[in-house]
Formats: sequence, structure tokens, C-alpha cells
Amino acid sequence: MTLTKIAFKEFSASIITNIAIKILTAHGARVRRVHQLSAWKKRQNLVEPGWPDIQGYDRMGVTILCEVKKIGDVLSTEQVDRLTDCKKCGGISLIATQDKVTGNFKIMTYPEMGIFFIQ
Repeated sequence: MTLTKIAFKEFSASIITNIAIKILTAHGARVRRVHQLSAWKKRQNLVEPGWPDIQGYDRMGVTILCEVKKIGDVLSTEQVDRLTDCKKCGGISLIATQDKVTGNFKIMTYPEMGIFFIQ
């Protein structure tokens, strides 16, 4: 049996971020994009490494950290540390991305990598 590869357009990080914010907000969370700096400003160390792209809290006041990853991107050591700390402190750690097989948008819990939301 031969599997047919599905053709889809890869989302930019900006599109993934916008979708994640809309979905989290629709579920009652208050979140906002943290970084809107150019790559040049990031290289100038104006942003501390590891802070997630989206931060906020849910209806119960629980902290939400959400890292945005395009297809092929991986978490840095600092990002892993920050998401792990959030989870250990009772917060919600998430990764918003695009499925590399289907092209669907998804939000996964960290570190379990369970599906939190898929569209």
C-alpha cells in the first residue's frame, strides 16, 4: 500500500500565533502575544531567552504559557526549562504548531504532548 502525501501550505509563526490566541481566548483565557520584535532586536539580546510567545491566564487564574513552533522548529533548552517550571508550579504549558503530516493546526500540552485542541 502506498500512502499519498497531502499537499498543504505551511503556516508562518505569525499565523500560528494568531490562531492560538483566538482559540485560547474563545475558551475563556486572557492571553497576549509577548514578542513582537524583529530578529535584529532579538539578536541584540533585548529579549531574555526562553519566554514563550503567548502568556496569560485562564478563568481560574491559572498561568498559561504557550510556545509557537513552525514545522521543523524545536524547543530551545531555555524554552523547555520555562515550560517545565510553569507545569511544576501548577500552570498550563502548551505548544501551538501545525501537524507535519496533515497540515492541521494543533495545540498540545507540554510535556505530555497530548492534544489540547486540533482544527
